[in-house]
Amino acid sequence: MKLILTFLLIVVCGSAFALNLTSEHIHKIPERKKTIYFNSGIFHNGNKTGEAKLKAVRHSFAEKQNYERLVFDFDSNKMPKVYGGFIDAKNQLHLDFFKVSLESGVNSFGKSVMVDTINFFPIQGETLALEVNFKFKVKVELFTLENPARLVVDVIKI
Repeated sequence: MKLILTFLLIVVCGSAFALNLTSEHIHKIPERKKTIYFNSGIFHNGNKTGEAKLKAVRHSFAEKQNYERLVFDFDSNKMPKVYGGFIDAKNQLHLDFFKVSLESGVNSFGKSVMVDTINFFPIQGETLALEVNFKFKVKVELFTLENPARLVVDVIKI
């Protein structure tokens, strides 16, 4: 009986503190720029199955338009599967790349106007998770490009 009550207590407490995904907007990452920015939600690019290596992370700042562009370059022509989310309370963008490994030397990012840090978390050679921390409140737009494969993140300050 104590075991059952303990189990129920764990399930109820765990679900009380879990992220409520039903209230989050789910966005499909388009294959071209649409100029639709968001500061919360979950996103994916469908059922892609390609394998790749992350070669580089580039950035540029367009002062007149007041936005920064991050580009994640891959060594393949087709985009790998991407899943992620934007957490407004932490001002973080989380990205998971499936069947993607990290090429050495990617950590050198340089100075950025809007990005504070990018942290890489390779998971058992099959998934590359990363976390982009921003210096202030922002909105992001994501889209993909192919030949070669790239994920583009446009960032604007709120």
